[in-house]
Amino acid sequence: MTEQKAPSLVLTGSTGYLGKQVLAALKATNVKVESFSFSKFLRGAAEPAALRRLQQADVVCHLAGIHPHQPITPSENLYWEVNVVGTKKLLTAAQNAGRIVFASSAMAAGGKTQPGPNQGLLAYANSKRAAEALVVECAGINASSLSLRFQAIAGAHREPCVGLIGNALRAAREGTPLTIFRQAPPREYLHVADAASAIVAACLAPVEGHSVIDIGTGFPQHVSTVVQTVERVTGVEIQKHSVRSRTEPAPQTSDLLAARTLLRWQACRSGLTRIIIDQWEDQQHRATISIPTGAGLIP
Repeated sequence: MTEQKAPSLVLTGSTGYLGKQVLAALKATNVKVESFSFSKFLRGAAEPAALRRLQQADVVCHLAGIHPHQPITPSENLYWEVNVVGTKKLLTAAQNAGRIVFASSAMAAGGKTQPGPNQGLLAYANSKRAAEALVVECAGINASSLSLRFQAIAGAHREPCVGLIGNALRAAREGTPLTIFRQAPPREYLHVADAASAIVAACLAPVEGHSVIDIGTGFPQHVSTVVQTVERVTGVEIQKHSVRSRTEPAPQTSDLLAARTLLRWQACRSGLTRIIIDQWEDQQHRATISIPTGAGLIP
């Protein structure tokens, strides 16, 4: 990649929550970006022209995959088949790419595991960690690879009822109890706009070799702090219902040195209050426009 010639870039997951933001941000730069359907590819239904673009791309940015917020809870096998086996298939097809950018998760860092009844988050973390190893292996010695370990992404346009912030906002809006897992570890929250800017930087920055880079704020937030902030933003006191802890990797605090030195990136919009305000205002707007003409607003 040189300054004289803009790189050609293939993006998977462009219709997802983060992908839509990344696609818009990339199109605002001097980059020829093409969306690539990972689901069609896994089914063997990718169009020949799309496969050629994948094989000829300077940069392959892989955001697509199975995550814990699917409408139906994924099985451990599905995590592995899509996030690991599927990623290896994609990387093999894109073996001529000069750079691979992979959207990973802070959960992949490992560390202590919080015991509980649900193994889904642990399976997800394991699949992301295995995919990171494949990214290095398949990129080879003549290409660079960057795996970005994202903290919890939130903000405007987030699907309702995703994560603690989404569920707390729903509880505030509907007056329903908020389920809180006992001894839930504190988490960092990252604005989707900051996450998208990190992806763009990873695609375009003059970085060599293979790196795993934390993308976050460095400031974990306790559950109580998140809920109190939601209450302050919405003006609603939320009912809480405490339940047994679930099995999940305790996320490690982001080490942001690599993000700053390699990508020249830092979070600009990821203050907890800013994230919650953006997500709340967006949900209020969407609820308003979805109501039929003549219907009253939900209090």
